Amino acid sequence: MMSSEPIRYNYQMCDRRGNDRLVRKIRIERKVWNHAVTLDWRYKRLYGERVSWVALQNHLRKLRREVKRFEYWQELYSSSSFYFIPQRINQAYTKQKRRPRRKKYNAYTSISVATNDYKLLDRNARGKHWIQKIRIFGKPYEFFMNRPLPEKTGQLDIRMTNDGKLYLSFVCTPEDMGQRYSTNDRAIGIDFGQVTFITTSEGERIDMPQYLKESLDKLEVISRRISQKERGSKAYKRAVADKTRLMRKIKNQRADWRWKMIDKLLQNYDFIAVEDLDMRELIQAGKKIGGQRAKGARKWADLAVGDFRRDLEYKARVAGKRVEPVKPEYTSRRCSRCDEIGPEVPLDAPERLFVCGNCGLQMDRDHNAAINILHRAKRSDNMLLR
Repeated sequence: MMSSEPIRYNYQMCDRRGNDRLVRKIRIERKVWNHAVTLDWRYKRLYGERVSWVALQNHLRKLRREVKRFEYWQELYSSSSFYFIPQRINQAYTKQKRRPRRKKYNAYTSISVATNDYKLLDRNARGKHWIQKIRIFGKPYEFFMNRPLPEKTGQLDIRMTNDGKLYLSFVCTPEDMGQRYSTNDRAIGIDFGQVTFITTSEGERIDMPQYLKESLDKLEVISRRISQKERGSKAYKRAVADKTRLMRKIKNQRADWRWKMIDKLLQNYDFIAVEDLDMRELIQAGKKIGGQRAKGARKWADLAVGDFRRDLEYKARVAGKRVEPVKPEYTSRRCSRCDEIGPEVPLDAPERLFVCGNCGLQMDRDHNAAINILHRAKRSDNMLLR
């Protein structure tokens, strides 16, 4: 059954002079946010309870309309900002269970736009890219249409990165997602590792490119430039922007490979069992030991296993499929044929062959672990999948 969880379609905006208007709106909305948070704190301190988000919304609109020192709030064009900000403050208390905080200059990086404040216009082909025009707050903008956008779109979020790039994020309902993946009642187990990123219960081995390792030389050069510049100077800011662009490229490369692999898995399987690894523990253990294990910790961070599992669970939930996390204890030591537990083997041992002392089974250690992961998930859920 397909989930009703919303899906986000993200696009990069074209670099145009008019984009400065959106950046200014983000800066102004940060001041509105800080003022609203201060009012919320003050009200709770005086009266012992929180102000309702509806009352806060009406008060902010009144300040914009009647108080002279808040006249520049009129540049936000519509009242959507004064609707979303009180809602976010309320969500901080109800969903995140924490008190909202004031934001510094570069910490507030996004604004939300209601459906009646933007409109999609014409689309044109320029070279290799489709350029989609959009009217936001009555002004025209352009973005790269690198993937089809559903006809019905909801709220629009505008996000700014550290180097000044703007991205559009459309919130849509997953109406077509169920048609994309067919039901086949097949199940698979997945074992994560450093030598081979993914080993499946069917014996398939999948390696993930190490994009951070490939870009380490460039990263070291840029980091050296930053350390040699005077903090706050134009040269320092240019070097920081170069580092931000490089890190964003690495992040995008990982995400591109990750989403394509997740799409392939969901096309072929309805039930996926994965290891419930504590990546923070693995990385910290490698850092404490140092030396070769420190490089292993960097490789775990480069593989981004936690991001892979998070996105896999999200996409499976939207598509109506299942991802079952399994505790990794004894999956590498237990025989997948007779359930006999063998001696403990270090994770970084060069020998990758599993040999059972009871039944004589010989197979790749990661392959054996992937089969155990699938068997354990089936037993815990009484699954009758092939």
